[in-house]
Amino acid sequence: YNKNVIDIEQHVVNPGFASVTSDLLGLGPHDTVVVGVLQAMVDEQYHTLMHHNASALIRRRRGWALPDTILPASRTVRAHRDAVARAGSPRAEALVRLAFTTVAETSISAYLALLTEDRSLQPVNRATVALHRRDELCHSSLAAELFKAIFVEMGNTDRRVLLDALAEGIVAFTGSDTATWAAIVEHERIPGARELIAEATANAAAYRVVQDCSAIRGLCNELGVADELHVDW
Repeated sequence: YNKNVIDIEQHVVNPGFASVTSDLLGLGPHDTVVVGVLQAMVDEQYHTLMHHNASALIRRRRGWALPDTILPASRTVRAHRDAVARAGSPRAEALVRLAFTTVAETSISAYLALLTEDRSLQPVNRATVALHRRDELCHSSLAAELFKAIFVEMGNTDRRVLLDALAEGIVAFTGSDTATWAAIVEHERIPGARELIAEATANAAAYRVVQDCSAIRGLCNELGVADELHVDW
């Protein structure tokens, strides 16, 4: 879980924010916007440090090696890389990055909320997630307002790229990811691992880990494009 959060912050969120601060879309963002986005990027770096510290503490206290390198990139990161690779132009790449960042920043609070109330977790993990979620509630508003400000300046072609990437991001962010568990059970040499993962994959096929898409749906409704988004809410 910590590794997945770190992956999303480092490989999805901050690159998307960087496309704004670097003005890759040529919109000339106001200094106030740039300062807000840069502050969010600093926050994301701190969130990465928080989750890494939690993992490092557990490894140290329990005497486990379990290097992060045995784990694949998260489902969201894999989908993000594929979408960027298919973009076809630097401008389209920037639009795809913005869309995935918007999905992540408006939905990650729901993802973090899955663990904040679970009293069976080690306190350090629960506290890390709770502190992270408090920041992200602020980031959600920033990401939504940023997306709206950019969307209204776009032509129909750019808007279609944004909406298609939003739909991809929603599917990737909310869905189950058994690739991580497959890597873990293989590393730990758990008997019956293949059968276990096959059963879990079959059961998870139609199940969303993140059920609450209200923030991104509200954003699309506000822009009047919810019906144009090719996604099953």
